[in-house]
Amino acid sequence: MNIICKIRGHKWRDGYCSRCGSEHQGHEWAPQPGICVEKCVICNMSKEVEHSFSPRGNCEYVCTNCGKQIVRHKLVPKGNCIAVCVNCGVEKADHKWNAVKKSNGTVKAGCKCTVCGADNPEGEHIPTVRMHVSGTAFLVCSVCGLTLRELSRDEVARYTASHPQHPAE
Repeated sequence: MNIICKIRGHKWRDGYCSRCGSEHQGHEWAPQPGICVEKCVICNMSKEVEHSFSPRGNCEYVCTNCGKQIVRHKLVPKGNCIAVCVNCGVEKADHKWNAVKKSNGTVKAGCKCTVCGADNPEGEHIPTVRMHVSGTAFLVCSVCGLTLRELSRDEVARYTASHPQHPAE
């Protein structure tokens, strides 16, 4: 503690004295309205606190502090790859997609679930650019992961410019 702090006291800011660098101990936390943060009333240091969710509808919850909204379904199995929420009835699919192969072993357009046999609702492979750690880029199906082909740097730039809905991963 320096002489000014001894005479005038510390000047706290975010847990530390801006004059001498001392760290404040024994925080007195006070909730902040409208956000999930508490601040020390002495030194103004802040910390995030957990949300306090309350139900608002069947599966919707809202934080009573900050207003953040979330959806939490209570899913139970309904078939091999489908689950249904017991509260609101929404169905969620959890398919295990794989590329569809012809009898001769070659790949045809489309993906099929290996568990229930459902076809990809899009009907064909959905291409996206995936970068490998080596720097090599591939065009892959975003549904089943099938590598469609390797891409040059120029092709990556052209593809991502013309397909903004499928950016490079």
